[in-house]
Amino acid sequence: MENNNEKSPSSGGIFSDLERSGGRKTDHWLIASLISVLFVLIGGGCTSLALNAAGLPNDFAFLGIWILTLLYLCLSPEDRPFLSMLKPNRTGNRPVLFLIGLLLGAGAVTLPILGAILCRSIHVSPSGESAGRILCLMAATFVQAGAEELVFRGVLYQKLRRRYIPPVLAVTINSIVFTALHLPNDGINFWGFLTLLGIAVLTSLLVLHFDSLWGAMAFHTAWNFLQSGVFGLKNSGITVDGTILQQDGAVSSGFFYDEGFGVEGSPAACLILGLLILLLLLHAKKQAAEPV
Repeated sequence: MENNNEKSPSSGGIFSDLERSGGRKTDHWLIASLISVLFVLIGGGCTSLALNAAGLPNDFAFLGIWILTLLYLCLSPEDRPFLSMLKPNRTGNRPVLFLIGLLLGAGAVTLPILGAILCRSIHVSPSGESAGRILCLMAATFVQAGAEELVFRGVLYQKLRRRYIPPVLAVTINSIVFTALHLPNDGINFWGFLTLLGIAVLTSLLVLHFDSLWGAMAFHTAWNFLQSGVFGLKNSGITVDGTILQQDGAVSSGFFYDEGFGVEGSPAACLILGLLILLLLLHAKKQAAEPV
């Protein structure tokens, strides 16, 4: 990724005063955002149609997003360097940071889930599902979460960083676009909107300060799988079959859970993500202040 901080001549756009010199047209915030949205809609939509036509479940519909995005990166000379975000030889793409991402995601979402259980907002029991189905769901969750991170933190965020000088602009725009794509989901509420925005900001910070797309993918995968794959709860308003635990009995909304949008629609999830974001920022500030 380019690190040129020289400003370009004003182009009259909304962020023209913040642009680097020699910026690419496809890195403009509106064009880059549109490209990313198309990756999701076309890649996921076409795969979903193909799976439905074949009479297969939609568990791996997001595989089309991986294929379309990687194909674009391979065929686009100017964006091909972004493929390095996936390589294990990057500073942040190490097993330890992948594990940290998993632990952060699992811990962050487990806290409000346990709170919901203790407050009797939800009731869960073993589902008796087969181990094969659980493993399949785990793989599907990684494909789904990984595809979103590849598009938004591996492509959109990188294109914005290449064109605009302030990192906060890339973090903010890619997070808003990510959240906006989830607005049509059933049951979304104010807290759900903030939680989704918080997830995007947090994973963007993992890429910004740790150079770890692996860590971002791990966090997102653990966050989603604990909700839907382990506890059988709604994930962004969506439920799946074949989970380790299942809901039984009535559910009620409260500080830790929302009937329509699940844990993500609760104030607790939003608060926990906010605290994690604050800790990441403080850690990054401390690292920057230390002598090299």
